[in-house]
Amino acid sequence: IQNWNKTVTNSDTVYILGDIVDRGPKDYEVYLWIKNRINKNVFMIKGNHEEMFIERVKGFYGKEASRKEERGEVLSQKELECFEFFTNEMFRQVHDPYKTIKRLRKKDKLSFKDLFEMVDFFESLPYYYEIEVNNKKYTLVHACCGKDLATTDEDTFLWSRDFINGQ
Repeated sequence: IQNWNKTVTNSDTVYILGDIVDRGPKDYEVYLWIKNRINKNVFMIKGNHEEMFIERVKGFYGKEASRKEERGEVLSQKELECFEFFTNEMFRQVHDPYKTIKRLRKKDKLSFKDLFEMVDFFESLPYYYEIEVNNKKYTLVHACCGKDLATTDEDTFLWSRDFINGQ
């Protein structure tokens, strides 16, 4: 990250095609670097690791909420939403295969509020950008897209390893 601060100038344009989390011990620093520059000269699309991060944070928060619920404590609206997600979508299990949440909570001392700020940021990211360079049009995606961007589903943008027309 130190090299980015030295080499990326305000006249540069950087496109990040997702997967900034689960990729090393400085993913929070990378996130902050991007967040401070987003839509100025840095543009980012959501990758599958951001999507998994969103689900894990909601799941861990839901797990915490389930403990409160078991003690008969009143849950906030966000806790209720995450508890429902944890119960219905996560099937009462939360996995952190890259230990990202654990590292962010312990090493970086992030609260759930901090983690949800990251979730909100990742949820706000687009699935693709269309750009033009030297009169040639490009579509930037994390994984793949259909011929018609408007009807391409989010799983294709995030997870597909297919190529259009078999290329």
